[in-house]
Amino acid sequence: MGARAVREAELVVIDEVGPMELLSEEFVGAVEAALDSDKPILAVVALNSRQPLAKLIREELRLFVVASVSQDCFPVRAPPR
Repeated sequence: MGARAVREAELVVIDEVGPMELLSEEFVGAVEAALDSDKPILAVVALNSRQPLAKLIREELRLFVVASVSQDCFPVRAPPR
């Protein structure tokens, strides 16, 4: 995944923004490019992560919390903003 992939995508899917992924400068750059774009983003990020990029994602994007007890009830479509 890279900035080029973000430019060419209709939807950016990021699975997952975790500690190991954040060690990759290329990954971080691609996620930042996605956040700077006007593309819709679907990302998996831990709610308790203190990493700056994870915090930024939680601040910039609308969140849907999915827990093991609620995953079967998750909507197929996100409600309109």
